[in-house]
Amino acid sequence: MNFGSLFRLDRPIGPCLITILYWIAVVVIVIGTLLGIAGGLGTMTGHERSVAALANASPSANANGPGAPGQNGARSLPANSERGFEYRRYHGYGFHNHRRPGWVRSLQPLPRGSLYIAFSLLRGLVAFLIVRVLAEIGLAILAMGARARQSA
Repeated sequence: MNFGSLFRLDRPIGPCLITILYWIAVVVIVIGTLLGIAGGLGTMTGHERSVAALANASPSANANGPGAPGQNGARSLPANSERGFEYRRYHGYGFHNHRRPGWVRSLQPLPRGSLYIAFSLLRGLVAFLIVRVLAEIGLAILAMGARARQSA
């Protein structure tokens, strides 16, 4: 693609813009697929950060003093007498999205990472095919309009 043709007046701008948007979408799809593969490789090698690892990485427990609120990442909650309707509104009775571990999360890191990589490749392929079909439809519509103008 010659980007200089974008500024020429003898060539319509529609096909140029569709081509540019197509390549931008392809680059975004490739970046997303590469990030999915990197995430799958990170899962396979066990580089996931767990809550226990984050708690151990924090400064020592005695830095805030003994019995200080917020120690070891714990959140200080109001006493039971202060837990009324507002507490139940945001903390109980189905407000939270309780995620149950699915079958993918229950797998060992190697097959789980392999599935993440396979799903990211599949997602990239489907997104690429959708963008390709939409670009071809757009170019076909523009070509039909050009043929209609020439025959008239």
